Amino acid sequence: MSAIDSIPTLSRTSPGVTADNACSSTVSWLCVVLAGWITRLRTSPMLATWLCSSSASTNRLPASCPPSISNAITEPDPSYHGLAYWPALGAGSYALKARVQFLRDLGAAISPFNAFLILQGIETLSLRMERHFANAQKVAEYLTGQGQVLSVNYAGLPESKWHERATKYGGGKGYGSVLAFEIEGGLEAGKRFVEALELHSHVANIGDVRSLVIHPASTTHSQLTAEEQLASDVHPGLVRLSVGLESIEDILADLDKGFAAAKG
Repeated sequence: MSAIDSIPTLSRTSPGVTADNACSSTVSWLCVVLAGWITRLRTSPMLATWLCSSSASTNRLPASCPPSISNAITEPDPSYHGLAYWPALGAGSYALKARVQFLRDLGAAISPFNAFLILQGIETLSLRMERHFANAQKVAEYLTGQGQVLSVNYAGLPESKWHERATKYGGGKGYGSVLAFEIEGGLEAGKRFVEALELHSHVANIGDVRSLVIHPASTTHSQLTAEEQLASDVHPGLVRLSVGLESIEDILADLDKGFAAAKG
């Protein structure tokens, strides 16, 4: 018996397994779905492939592997300079073949609905970016006038060393929606600032339509030593903002709350 044959077949016609004795009437639909799913797994070439290439030793393929699979990973692949995947790579070689050859040749296809959503988003992308740019510029200017801020990193500010280059390549249309600043008081002040915000979401993402905030020294870079953090330009009081599309008045009001809390 091959490895794939060891997976039991569940169907409404299997001996001893019927809708009457396997499922109650209230969940019979679930059993039917599960039966079909398990049956497909049992006869799935991809599952057979996984069992053959993942569970075997690195020296030889299991005898249960069908020729269609074993030949695909043991014979030279002319499209990859004659590479024979199994002899060269061993266990897991079919997964690598699927990535380097099949994905290259066939590509990945998203569902029609996901494609529709992307197209819908692209139609208003330019308008959203204008709002991102405008809000971020106002936030940067607000921060430069905030007494608790030691420095602001944003290419939209004339004093930024990247301002001239960003203007050249961006055509002066905007300077992005992500900026960072260093708050007075170091690590604890930065943590209090972030924790006090209500409108901003405390996540590591950037580029969302919602305003986001993170304190790198206590989150994304917390596993680094103090010296390693400084080498990465992550200072104890550094706070990163990804400015969203909300009303600028609401954004600034939320930042006011953060600065008030950072004082301790």
